[in-house]
Amino acid sequence: MAGDPESRLLSEALGVPVRDLELRSREPLGAGSVAGFEIAVPARAAPPDADAQFEGDVAGLYFVDTSGVRVLRETGLVLSPASRTDQLQHARIWQHPNDPHLPAFPSIAFPHALEALLARTGLEPLASAELVAYRPGRRAVFRVPCVQGEIWIKVVPPHRAERIRVAHEACAAAGVPVPDVRFWAPDGVLAFASARGLPAAEALADEETFGIDGLLDEVDVLMRTFAGVRLSRSAHSVESRLDWYASRAVEPRIEAIVGRIRQGLRHARGPRPAAVVHGDLHFGQLFLDERGRISGVVDVDTLGVGDSAEDPAAFMSHAIASAVLEGSGSSTVDGSVHRSWREMRLWSLADAAVERWADRPAVVERAAVHLLGHVLGAGAQAQRQSYLELLAASEALLRGESPSRGIGRPAR
Repeated sequence: MAGDPESRLLSEALGVPVRDLELRSREPLGAGSVAGFEIAVPARAAPPDADAQFEGDVAGLYFVDTSGVRVLRETGLVLSPASRTDQLQHARIWQHPNDPHLPAFPSIAFPHALEALLARTGLEPLASAELVAYRPGRRAVFRVPCVQGEIWIKVVPPHRAERIRVAHEACAAAGVPVPDVRFWAPDGVLAFASARGLPAAEALADEETFGIDGLLDEVDVLMRTFAGVRLSRSAHSVESRLDWYASRAVEPRIEAIVGRIRQGLRHARGPRPAAVVHGDLHFGQLFLDERGRISGVVDVDTLGVGDSAEDPAAFMSHAIASAVLEGSGSSTVDGSVHRSWREMRLWSLADAAVERWADRPAVVERAAVHLLGHVLGAGAQAQRQSYLELLAASEALLRGESPSRGIGRPAR
């Protein structure tokens, strides 16, 4: 995607040609997005006559942030609105790990600072922290093996730290098996014990012990348990992302999907009781005991009062996207696709989830909004096979078909 406004802006700031910038990620945030770029050439200093704002070694990962979201302290280059006439009037640039939305991120990323933090809380690390997830501007997750057991450290914007702690306490009081909060700090750091049980993503491989219908039964029970959580704040609806995705539609197929979603959402309007929902529920956040019961639930950050369609839609879309991505490396010999057992299990899960929940109002449309995010992400990273299959799965879902059959990959 060389030549887009963000890459041109970063090129000017670093004194690096646009062709040497590789787009690694892009996701919505605030009124814009955060785009991550990596330098695609060996590290070098910008030449003395370059119009560069960063000096010296320019190797690494950089982010161009057009969200317009305010931060407590800037950590990179900030453009003055008067200095631009294009859509990047409110852009900022930072280098990893100096995320201005996550002020605690650098201190957790450096081993000595993390060891000092853990020592103050009575925890003794056995090895360095491992960064296992990072969404720029939103959160970072580290895994730390400690004498006291494995600890998961989550770094979030400061204003979200206490609400996450409150969500965990409310879930525990309602019987949702969330991990214990070991400590938290108002600058945006929370530490959790490990969830109990086997990750559902691993359990899917054991068909004899962990059946798909049994897992979906457990998810239904979990959604009813969430509805009983005492919490008053509103959940963020995936519908709010639709305009952002629509503005980045790059071909008629995506425009048609957007149109079908809008039409379906209009028809689904009407009085439906609100309930507490997870807000981003998927099987990667679930842990199972030896009987297949849900024994652990993580990432309740998005918990809030919302439409009951949110959770089944998120679960369906994640299962579909996981199946597509699992199959993206399938080998083809003489026109036949050799699919892994895990890919087939994921398609079985996706199809079963659609069959169970697709007739509920607005579930299919919300799931399709989630899938648009995966479609655009695959397109931005030039993952052509995944891009086309995610498009086809979205279209099949909106036609009322099983997503696996819609792309010619039936689960059975």
